[in-house]
Amino acid sequence: MGLQNEVKYYLSRYGISKSHMAKALNLSLQQLSAWTNEKLVLPDYHMAKIEKYVDTMKRVDEFLQANGLVM
Repeated sequence: MGLQNEVKYYLSRYGISKSHMAKALNLSLQQLSAWTNEKLVLPDYHMAKIEKYVDTMKRVDEFLQANGLVM
């Protein structure tokens, strides 16, 4: 799964808005939307932030599933 698809998956799974994620990553909503739609290439420093965000979401998801807190 590509990083854009992972972002879309976790945003959808947990009801996180793109605007919330963009704010957390210090990106504009337009930048995040264009990137998730594969219409913009972000600099490496933004990509590192996105990768860290997704990694955190994965670990939270694993924890919740392991403890029977989500399906």
